[in-house]
Amino acid sequence: MRQYIPELMPLIVEALLDGSSVMKREVAVTTLGQVVQSTGYVITPYNEYPQLLGLLLKLLNGELAWSTRREVLKVIGIMGALDPHAHRRNQLSLPGSHGEVARPAGDAGQLIRSMDELPMDLWPSFATSEDYYPTVAISSLMRILRDPSLSSYHQKVVGSLMFIFKSMGLGCVPYLPKVLPDLFHTVRTCDDGLKEYITWKLGTLVSIVRQHIRKYLPELFSLISELWSSFSLPAASRPVHGSPILHLLEQLCLALNDEFRTHLPFILPSCIQVLTDAERFKDYTYVMDILHTLEVFGGTLDEHMHLLLPALIRIFKVDASVEVRRSAIRTLTRLIPRVQVMGHISALVHHLKLVLDGKSDELRNDAVDALCCLAHALGEDFTIFIPSIHKLLLKYRLRHKDFEEIEGRLQRRELLTIGSTATQRQNCQLPGEVISDPLSDTENDPEGKIDPHKPHQINEVRLRAAGEASQRSTKEDWAEWMRHFSIELLKESPSPALRTCAKLAQLQPFVGRELFAAGFVSCWSQMNETIQRQLVRSLEMAFSSPNIPPEILATLLNLAEFMEHDERHPLPIDIRLLGALAEKCRAFAKALHYKEMEFDGARTNRMDANPIAVVEALIHINNQLHQHEAAVGILTYAQLHLGVQLKESWYEKLQRWDDALKAYTVKASQASTPHVVLDVTLGRMRCLAALARWEELNNLCKEYWTPAEPAARLEMAPMAASAAWNMGEWDQMAEYVSRLDDGDETKLRVLGNTAATGDGSSNGAFFRAVLLVRRGKYDEAREYVERARKCLATEVSALVCFQFI
Repeated sequence: MRQYIPELMPLIVEALLDGSSVMKREVAVTTLGQVVQSTGYVITPYNEYPQLLGLLLKLLNGELAWSTRREVLKVIGIMGALDPHAHRRNQLSLPGSHGEVARPAGDAGQLIRSMDELPMDLWPSFATSEDYYPTVAISSLMRILRDPSLSSYHQKVVGSLMFIFKSMGLGCVPYLPKVLPDLFHTVRTCDDGLKEYITWKLGTLVSIVRQHIRKYLPELFSLISELWSSFSLPAASRPVHGSPILHLLEQLCLALNDEFRTHLPFILPSCIQVLTDAERFKDYTYVMDILHTLEVFGGTLDEHMHLLLPALIRIFKVDASVEVRRSAIRTLTRLIPRVQVMGHISALVHHLKLVLDGKSDELRNDAVDALCCLAHALGEDFTIFIPSIHKLLLKYRLRHKDFEEIEGRLQRRELLTIGSTATQRQNCQLPGEVISDPLSDTENDPEGKIDPHKPHQINEVRLRAAGEASQRSTKEDWAEWMRHFSIELLKESPSPALRTCAKLAQLQPFVGRELFAAGFVSCWSQMNETIQRQLVRSLEMAFSSPNIPPEILATLLNLAEFMEHDERHPLPIDIRLLGALAEKCRAFAKALHYKEMEFDGARTNRMDANPIAVVEALIHINNQLHQHEAAVGILTYAQLHLGVQLKESWYEKLQRWDDALKAYTVKASQASTPHVVLDVTLGRMRCLAALARWEELNNLCKEYWTPAEPAARLEMAPMAASAAWNMGEWDQMAEYVSRLDDGDETKLRVLGNTAATGDGSSNGAFFRAVLLVRRGKYDEAREYVERARKCLATEVSALVCFQFI
C-alpha cells in the first residue's frame, strides 16, 4: 500500500475534516490507523499534513461517540509521538499562519507572533494594549470559520468580525492576512445565502481599510468574476443576488479612486451586459442596482462612455416601468458633469427630446433636468437646441425654472456657471458612499446592537450570580457553571470585541472557554473588591471540587497563570494550591512554575512552607519533565545551602533506582514502627518494579500481602500483579487483581479521583483482560480492554487539555 499513500492520505484527511457525518469520520480514522500500521507510515503524516494532529486531538476531546474516540486513541498510539517543536513549526506552515504576516510594531506585534504558537489562554498578557481583546476575539472567531462542521455559525462569525474591524478602523489592517484568505475560501464553498452575506461584508471591509486592500485585489476580482456569471441567468434561477457584488465593486471604486480605471475594462462589459439582458428578457430586477453602481464609478467611466451611453439610452426608451426609466435618466444626469460627453451631445439631446415628447408625463421633468446638465456641459454651443426644446415645453405646457434660466443666459450670451441652478446642484452631486445593508440580520449580525465607542458599565450583580459555585457538585453542574459564567463575562466585558462573541458562546460553549481568561481579565479591573473576593472564593471552590471536569480545571489554571502576567491584577489564590492542582493534573510545566515560586518564598521566609518538602516536589516535577540535570542541580543546592540529608524517596525521583533500593534496604533494617516498615516496603517494591527484578518483587509481595491493610494492598496490587504475571503465577495474580477497580464505566470518576490518585482503574481492567485471555474467555476480555481504554482516554484527554487546547 505504500505506493498509494500519496493518493490515499488527502482523501482520508478530507473525510476527517467533514463534520457533516460522524460515521464518515469514524471510518476515516479507522482507515488511517490501518494504513499507518500496515505501512510503517509513522510521524510523517503529522509533518506532511500539519492540521492532522490538532484534528485528531479535537476529535478525542469532542463529544463524539466512544467508538470514534476509541479509534482516535488507537491511531494516536500507532502514529507515535511528535516533537512539540516540530508540531509548532508545522503550524506555521498552515494557510493564514503568522509566519507570513505583516505584523504591527510593539506589544500587538509580539502578541500576533505568539498567537498560533501558544494555547490561547496562555498568551502573554497584553491586556493593556488596545489591540489585545480584538486579537483574541478574532483568533477565536477564525477557528470557527475554518471548521466546515461549524458552517451554521459562519454568518455570525463574519458579522462579528466586521463589527470588530469597524471598531478598530485602520487598526485592523495588520489582521487582514489572517482573515481574508479564510473568508475567500469560505465564500467559495458555502451555500448561496451565506455567499451573499460574506460578499456584502467584504464590501464593508473594503470601506474600512480603503487603499490597504490593494494587496488582495487579484483575489477579489477573481471572486467577483466567479459570482458575476449568475447575472446572465434569469431572475428565478440566479443563485446569488447582484446587490452584494455591486456593493463590493462600489466600495472598491471609492477606495481606489483613479486606480480603479485600470479594472474597468474587465468590469464594465459585464455591467452593460446586465442592462442588455434586462432589455432582452424584460427582467429589470438589477437595473437600478447597476445604475447606482455606474453613478459611483462616476468619472472613471470617462474613456468608456461610447459603450455605456447606448445602453443607458435604450433603458429609458424601453417599455419598462416609470421607476426604471426615471432611474436611467437620473443616472445619466449625474454622470454628465463628471465625464466627457461632447461627442455624444446630439444623440443624447435627440433621445431626451423623444422622452419629453413621449406619452409618460412623469418622465418629462427628469428629461429636462438631464438637458439642463447637458447645457452646462456644452455651454454656448447648446443654443442651437434651445428652440426645439422650448417648443416641446410649450406643447405640454411645462414650465421648468432652471431651463428658463439657462435659456435666458444663452440668449444674453452670458456664461453658464457650474452649480448655478437648483437642478445642477441637486442632480450632479456624488452618490452617497454608504447604503443600507439589505442582508442585515439583527439576530445574526451584532453591528446594530453594540456601540463600540460607547463606554460599557459592567453589571456586577449578574457577574456575582454567574460566578456563584457553592451549589455545584456533579460534573454536569460544573460544565453548566463554566458555560454560564463564561457567557456572562463576555456579555459584561468592557471590550466591544469580546461582547460581540457572547452570542456565539451561547451556541458553542468552547468559544466561552477559549475567551474565558480574556473576558475575566477585562471585567476584573472594573469590579469592586467585594465582588472580586466573592469570585475568588468561587474559583477556590471549583479548584477543591473532586468532580470538576479536567477541561474546566485546565481553563481555570490557565486563567491563574494568565493573570500573573499582569502584575497589577494577579489572581489572589495561594500558589501552593495552584501548584498542587497542576501537579495532580499532570500539567508539570505549570506545577514547576508554582513550586519554584513556593521554594523562593520558603527560602526567603516570605512563605510558610517546608523547604525540604518543596525540594522533593521540585525533583519529582523536573524528572517528570525529563529535566534530570535540573533535578540533580536542585538536590545539590539543597545539600550545600539547606543542609539537607538525602532521603530515600529522592533517589526514586532522580530515577537512581539501585541507590534508592540500597537506601530502602538499609532503612528497613532500622525500622521500628509498622508505619515506617510499610513505607519502606512500598519503596523497595517500586524500586524492584522499575528495575524489573520480578522474582524478588514477587517474593516481597507474598510476604507482606496478607498482613497489609486494604489501603496498602491497593497501592501494592499493580506492582504485585505485574510481578506475578512475569513469574507466571496466575492464581496469585488473580488474587492481586481482585483488589483493583474493574474499570466499570458507572464507577469511573473524573480526573482528580481516578487518574490523579492512581486508584488503578485502568490497571484493574487491563490485568483482568490479561487473565481472561489466559483462560480463553475472549469476549469478556474484549470488554475489559474497552474499559481500560476508556480509563486511559480520560487521562489522555486531561493531558491534551493542557498541551494543545
